[in-house]
Amino acid sequence: MELLRTGWDSRFFEECSGVGSLQISSYKIDEGTEVDIANELQNYIEESVTSNQKDIISGISFSNDIASIYLAKEKRYWEYYMMYRNRRVLFITYNSSFY
Repeated sequence: MELLRTGWDSRFFEECSGVGSLQISSYKIDEGTEVDIANELQNYIEESVTSNQKDIISGISFSNDIASIYLAKEKRYWEYYMMYRNRRVLFITYNSSFY
């Protein structure tokens, strides 16, 4: 059974270990509203991290309607994704400890 919509992609990484947390939020956007997901994700990160964490930001990448950023510090790892298609925004976060 195909879980993803046509044109979307998924990836599985086996090299990760540890226990983490995955959260997926979905938002419906009003018709005619412009959405810049790279800018939205940048604003979220800037508001969420403390000033002493700003050096851990890897920079936002954007590809195939997906904005993403990865952060790591002191045995903690975070991933943030924002996707926009068909008036829906998905905000996905993952975090874990690593050794």
